[in-house]
Amino acid sequence: MQHPNANSVHRHTGQPGAPLRSAVKLSGVFELLVNEHRTASELLQRVSTESGEARRASWPALRRQLLSHERAETLEVYAALEGQEEARDILAQHAAQAGEL
Repeated sequence: MQHPNANSVHRHTGQPGAPLRSAVKLSGVFELLVNEHRTASELLQRVSTESGEARRASWPALRRQLLSHERAETLEVYAALEGQEEARDILAQHAAQAGEL
């Protein structure tokens, strides 16, 4: 059974599955992106414990997941933040990190 807060994030930390008293229910693209964060974390955990051929075989799936996620965030989240003075630092940080992928 899925935790009742599985698709919620903490208002201040952004961490998934936060307590109800400080959680915001997500929907649409934001729910999808939170779920993708979980999937990427699981893939990273798996890759970190694998070795040899199993590890090499896992990297393409992880890379696809991360690139797909990055495209969705860029098109949906960061595009909506463009022009918002409050988001200037977030956008600059994202631009710098996105170039690393």
